[in-house]
Amino acid sequence: MSAKTIAVMAPGHMGHAIGGHLVGQGLRVITNLTDRSADTHARAARAGLEDVKSDAALIEQADMLLSVLPPGSALDFARRIAETVKAHGGEFLYVDCNAVSPATAAEIAGVLEGVGIRCVDAAIRGGAAVDGKPQPRIYVSGPGAEEFEALNAYGLDIRVIGSRAGQASGLKIAGAAVSKGVVLLVLQAFATAKALGVEKELSEDLGADDAQVKAARRRAPNFGPDAYRWATEMDEIAATVGAVGLSPATFEGFADLCRLAEGTVLGSQTKEDAANRSGFDDIVAILAEAAGNRGGGA
Repeated sequence: MSAKTIAVMAPGHMGHAIGGHLVGQGLRVITNLTDRSADTHARAARAGLEDVKSDAALIEQADMLLSVLPPGSALDFARRIAETVKAHGGEFLYVDCNAVSPATAAEIAGVLEGVGIRCVDAAIRGGAAVDGKPQPRIYVSGPGAEEFEALNAYGLDIRVIGSRAGQASGLKIAGAAVSKGVVLLVLQAFATAKALGVEKELSEDLGADDAQVKAARRRAPNFGPDAYRWATEMDEIAATVGAVGLSPATFEGFADLCRLAEGTVLGSQTKEDAANRSGFDDIVAILAEAAGNRGGGA
């Protein structure tokens, strides 16, 4: 494979793990940390990512650029890169790895293709490869998919699922509707029960071995740090569900739940500060109180 310099934007929890893995495989991995937080700088340094300090340097030096961002930032970043290409030129493969709808993925591709940059539709499924966890699966489809798949030679788990752009994004959206939707459903149900004074009885009724509740309890400590990201992901799921003729209301409600959480102490929690992240029971109590403070309605 000719790609030897990989750009990762941005080195958040997932991005820095992918970038750090590629550094460990002998590739040069670059990023632009301008105006980024101290936590982001620290993550990039731990992963061995090189700060090239500008988008112009990023696109000049990168053979591939992996966009790994909160869904609500994906289109704006693509536009930013397109403007940089207009001003400075550039030739690289853009890989959109964000949890966006097929319609948003197509819009991102259109923005980039308008300035001569090829864009791959990609979707990450699974958690970041940290603390001994395996690499997440990265599904890809459409033009450029096989070129990106070549990074499997460096230990990634990239799977081409089709020849049409939008298939990877569609899979991500449908999968997240289940994996994240179940967690949010359980949190919302228990917050409702808490507000009604029947939380204990709900736990007893469902039983200690209920698979959905166990999954929600396991994933709960990441809910605070991820609430802002999950909110925009729920927006993308709602848009996709609506586009195929189904009601988006369920996922619009879940987006509202995430934004409710983001406005509480949960929104200031980070994955780096594991000791101060809230567990399931505390999250339920915080959500019930926040809902009560706004009168129980959205």
